[in-house]
Amino acid sequence: MAKATHLLFVLLLPLMWPLNSLALPADIQAAKDEGMRLWGISEWIEMQPYLMQSAAAGGASPVVG
Repeated sequence: MAKATHLLFVLLLPLMWPLNSLALPADIQAAKDEGMRLWGISEWIEMQPYLMQSAAAGGASPVVG
């Protein structure tokens, strides 16, 4: 049973991967990365333009606003 559960997880993992994050252009991905870095150090005001740019391009981001 454990092997079947493990196999199912391994087979379904690619389907759960957020495909839109792989398709972001380099400049948008850089903005998202910078926004997430700022979010990680609690720079709430400074992170918003970066994450808004990423969200507008289709990147999954935390809700800001």
